[in-house]
Amino acid sequence: MDSALLTWTDVHAGLGLEGVAARFPSSRWDRTMPAAGVALDVIVNAYVDTGGRWLVNCPWCSGAEYVNLDDLRFFCCECRNGSAENLPVPVVIPDDREAIEAALLARPDPDSRRWLPGETVADLLAQNEANL
Repeated sequence: MDSALLTWTDVHAGLGLEGVAARFPSSRWDRTMPAAGVALDVIVNAYVDTGGRWLVNCPWCSGAEYVNLDDLRFFCCECRNGSAENLPVPVVIPDDREAIEAALLARPDPDSRRWLPGETVADLLAQNEANL
């Protein structure tokens, strides 16, 4: 899945979840790899932060990772999803992602390209109208 905003593919081209986990140990040099399977009792929501980056925040620590639109699993390279027995967790992206991106890309200043779950495309378009 392509995106006009910054995603996993832009930062980790050619590496899957396991490849990134192997390449980037935690600040404590923990190299625990993702366990097989997916933790279904936790989900994380994707958002667009300042600068137009699709990210997911770790539900357990202060970590964040880019969203891989081709593999909607989250694994924190800092805490290694230890609270979920190292299982990746599902990532939720909005059904209207492309419309959200179009509204954000209409903003000339990349630092104003932000979106949070709960904001509608109509909200973004109203913000654009008020500020462009």
